[in-house]
Amino acid sequence: MWEFPIRKRGNGGVLLRITNYELRIMTIELIILLASLLVAWLVFTWAVQVLKASISTAVAIAAIVLILQLVFGIGPQELLDHLIQLPQTLWNLKGE
Repeated sequence: MWEFPIRKRGNGGVLLRITNYELRIMTIELIILLASLLVAWLVFTWAVQVLKASISTAVAIAAIVLILQLVFGIGPQELLDHLIQLPQTLWNLKGE
């Protein structure tokens, strides 16, 4: 059993007693808290990495579309039409 003196105003002092069972429960709760904080940190860092990758990919695609539009005069709709026809074009090339 653990005993901790606690000073209060008025009646002098109170003795806080903690049994070994209560101490084990507090230790388990502390371990669970630390583990949950670790998992939350790992999920947060993973989400930030995914967000960074998504943003950089979106910026790269936007830059490619802008360059195609400014240099070659190919608009986004034309590019999308060609991308939709790409599987059929590749299938036709395979058959030849």
